[in-house]
Amino acid sequence: MGTSFRFARHVARCLLIAWVVTACSRRAPEPEPSPERSAAAAVPASLTWVPPAYWSLQKSAEKGLYRAKYTVPAQGNAANPAEVLVTRIGNGDASELDASLAELERDFDGPRAGTPARRVRQVRGFELRELELAGTYKFPMGPRVKQRAVAQVMQERWRAIGVGVRTPSGELWFFRLVGPDDAVQAARSPFLVMLEAVDAPAMPASPP
Repeated sequence: MGTSFRFARHVARCLLIAWVVTACSRRAPEPEPSPERSAAAAVPASLTWVPPAYWSLQKSAEKGLYRAKYTVPAQGNAANPAEVLVTRIGNGDASELDASLAELERDFDGPRAGTPARRVRQVRGFELRELELAGTYKFPMGPRVKQRAVAQVMQERWRAIGVGVRTPSGELWFFRLVGPDDAVQAARSPFLVMLEAVDAPAMPASPP
């Protein structure tokens, strides 16, 4: 009786181990993509641009306010990197881009802050509103309250170029190049060339 009991217990233990190994080795089936997700992925971007090859993409998103963030490595005589942030504001009149330009202007201060350079121009049906300024940059930390950051880090001798883009269909985008003065000046030309070549792909026709 003792030997039979021990043998039965041994067999039961082996069966239990085999069941556990088999259960753990099974992979849960991959969830099917939802129709909403598939449809969203199929919708083309409303604005496209081609960044310079040497830029480094840090973040990207298909939805929301912030769509892309790039690091611009030091080039030429620049000793420091800069940053490009791309946001989609929405739809409306091009004058609404002025609010983003004004916010960028408020981030600069100090005795080195000169008169901002402004320009509005039409490029292949796109309206570009540009602002360039330099001085002490009040780097925003955390959320803004009444259009001002809760905390700021002062950066001396910085420069920024902000460009608001209104597409032929009325979409509003904002591109901001910010960094140490030498870095932004070195990146100015490729940054503006990129924006002169932005495109808005035609949306697919609705099914009948």
